[in-house]
Formats: sequence, C-alpha cells, structure tokens
Amino acid sequence: MASQGILSKYPGNFNDPNGTMRRFYPNDDWIDQHTEFLFDFGKVACWPTQATPQQSDVIRNLVTGKPNFLVNRTTVSDIAFREGGIFLPGQTSNYLTATNAADFRLNATLENPDFVIIYWIKRETGFTTNNYQAFLSRGSSSATADQYEIIMRTGTGGLGFEARISNGVTGSSRSLAGDVVDTYLNKTAQLAMAVENGNLITFFNGVEVARTAFAKPYNAAIPGEGKMWIGAGAGGASLKALVKRFGLTKLIPGGKSAAQRVLDDFNWNKARLNPA
Repeated sequence: MASQGILSKYPGNFNDPNGTMRRFYPNDDWIDQHTEFLFDFGKVACWPTQATPQQSDVIRNLVTGKPNFLVNRTTVSDIAFREGGIFLPGQTSNYLTATNAADFRLNATLENPDFVIIYWIKRETGFTTNNYQAFLSRGSSSATADQYEIIMRTGTGGLGFEARISNGVTGSSRSLAGDVVDTYLNKTAQLAMAVENGNLITFFNGVEVARTAFAKPYNAAIPGEGKMWIGAGAGGASLKALVKRFGLTKLIPGGKSAAQRVLDDFNWNKARLNPA
C-alpha cells in the first residue's frame, strides 16, 4: 500500500503573545519581527549595484516594509564601494542618511523599547581622532537631544568608542570601551550598544566591554531634529572609514538578551566580514 503524505494545517493565527516564535526572514538570519532596520552592503538585496554610490542612491532596508537609507555624495568625492562596504572618505557632505526625521525615533515611533544596535566598521590609516568621529547618530548635535549615538573619541586610557543615549533630562549616559579600538586599525570590527534593564551596554566583537545605568523614557522629539545618519556629525570630524553593516532590533520580555543578539550577529557574520 502506498504511503500517504501528511499535510499539516495551521488554522487561524499563531498564539505567540510575546513574539518569541522564530519566523523565516529570507534577507538575513539576524532579522526577526522586532528588527527595525538592517543594512548590509555586501548583500545585493541591500545594495543592488554592488558599485560606487551616487548621489541619492537608495540603500535598501533588509527588513521588508521599513524605511530605507539614502546616499549623500558631493560632486567631487572619494566615496567608494569595496570589500563589501561603503567607504566614506572623511569629506564634508559625504554620508549616509535616513529618509525622514521621524524614522527610527525611539520614543514615539518605536515606543520606548529596550534595544540593540550592531555596527561593523573598518577604521583605516588616515582616520582622524580630532574631536570625535560619529559612526552612527540619531538626533541633533546637542547632548540632551541625541537619541542614540556610537562615536569614537580620545578618552582615559587611549582612543575608545562610546555608546551615548539621552532621555532629554540627564543628558547622555556614556560607556567608554577604553583603548580597545586601537587594536583594530585597518581591520574590521563589530561594535554594538544596547539599552537593557536600566543599563546602557557597549560590546566589542561580541563581548561586553562596559556598562552604565540609564533610565528611560528616551528624549522626546525636538524641533529641528536631524535624521539618523552615518558619517557627518555636527561638532565632530567627518567619518573616514569603511562601513559594512548596521542594524537595530528591539528587545522583548522572554526573548533573547542583548548579549545573545550581539553574539549571534558576530558569530553568523565573522567569517564573511572578517573581523580582527
């Protein structure tokens, strides 16, 4: 007697009140239903041309249905695509930006979540440490207006990177990773920041390196606030570095911890992105 196939049928909606059930997202394993953005220039789905960026080129969000990023490029520019990333040459008005000011706003748009940001960068010879280098920022140039920011600056113990975040009252909480970044000149590294259970946490290549207390809610919308951007911070030097991948996902009760989300991203991408 011939065997019969079994057809599994799922009536109605899944009972998944905490949103922890793993679903299939074809663009990247790190994406789940709580991911707001993920950009990875080595993937055609994000950067279709795999070629030198031009003014106003669209950088596609790998999270379907979420806002995209755009390229801002001056006429004379050394901006380039290579090694699976976009090289920002440290020249004024060469940067990557969200489409709208409200995109990825933590308070009203994203509803004050705990969250994780991951960021892959290759700092190259000629990278300036004057003032600070803003790797990623959302808000304005005021300390109490920045909603979130990953920067590099000279601090106690040497050149370090910081995660900064503001609730609009206390200003920015800072988590300096010491001089750990001195070791990755001309090498790719994963930087990450998270707000989780009342703490601002900083990670380097999948490992926590610093934390400090932080109280929500986040800073409210500010008149004239800037868009989220990479590479051109008011008060800081224009970024000269190769940007490969960056993303933000919300953390939810009962789901993976910030440390696990960061480590997953590191382990799943280290062979391809070749960190230090």
